[in-house]
Amino acid sequence: MAQVQQKSDRDSPPAALEGFYNIKKAAIRLGLNDGTDPKDESGHRWLRDGCNRPIDGSKGPQFPHRRMCGQLIFSDSDLAWITEEHRNPTAKPGRKPKTPAKAEENVSVKPSDPRPRPHRAPDRCP
Repeated sequence: MAQVQQKSDRDSPPAALEGFYNIKKAAIRLGLNDGTDPKDESGHRWLRDGCNRPIDGSKGPQFPHRRMCGQLIFSDSDLAWITEEHRNPTAKPGRKPKTPAKAEENVSVKPSDPRPRPHRAPDRCP
């Protein structure tokens, strides 16, 4: 019977631990508030509300996060996801292509009267 060589835990490289941040440090890291002012809490509520969104996605996707010791904790990859999801799209240079106007049937517009009116069928005498 042939023996299968099993890998031991020592053969695999150690898992690298990501940096973790509480809500205050995460807001500073995302650039939502000024780190020098200890009373500045801008961005905290936005992060909390993003984590507490409904699971069904009716108000948008939940922010990735962890809860440790009753606090919200964000890792580097969580903050990267939040940053990528809420990035403003870049404007494309150039003009928008013109789309042809759709002509409605049985409607005529006179230059003096801007309101469209339906055509009448001529009265026919029997």
